[in-house]
Amino acid sequence: AGRYAARVFAHAIGFDDAPFDHDWRGDVPVIGTAYARTTLHGVVSGRVRRDGRNSTAELARLVNASPEHLQLILLQGIALAGFNVVNLHALRAQTGKPVLVVARRAPDLARIRSALLTRVPGGARKWALIEAAGPMEPCAGVFVQRAGLTLAQAEAALGAFAAGLILSSSKHTHAIQAAVKPLVALFATIFFVLIGTGMDLSVLNPMQPENREGLIVAAFLLTV
Repeated sequence: AGRYAARVFAHAIGFDDAPFDHDWRGDVPVIGTAYARTTLHGVVSGRVRRDGRNSTAELARLVNASPEHLQLILLQGIALAGFNVVNLHALRAQTGKPVLVVARRAPDLARIRSALLTRVPGGARKWALIEAAGPMEPCAGVFVQRAGLTLAQAEAALGAFAAGLILSSSKHTHAIQAAVKPLVALFATIFFVLIGTGMDLSVLNPMQPENREGLIVAAFLLTV
């Protein structure tokens, strides 16, 4: 895993789920954005079941269909679509990529455990996956869970990003912003894509002539 530490910002893919109603029990869209350095390399989308158990398989499918030079999988939380918990070590094994879960605050594990064991079908299995992922570790000002990379490598990957959160008012702000631009852009892209998850994702297909004008405008906005 040592080879990933120095180049983690060069080729990464980050995933997040779309918003959904509290009472929704169907599939939830999942969006991934892949970056090659500061350039958006691609956007992928899939679906996982609300509180289901297919998040690991779906993320592995999306990663394995993406360019082979990806170096890191980033997740904002260990679960998608409510409590569809990702098996970090299985995702690492199925893709050959290290996996890093990032959270700004340490989760209330006692509350999560109680909710899983008393309210969610299959909650005991989901809690076992969370325990197997290991504790959330402090790392460069945030908290992480990881598979396939050391804590030092995780800190190397996220250090500049965390520094930007902590030192945003310091005299080093501009230097930090430049250093973290790739990671910030990656998650910003996820955010803007998720805003439109209510639309038909087929509009992202450049092979359909009616989509090309809109995609050209989107590409322009991503470069300015």
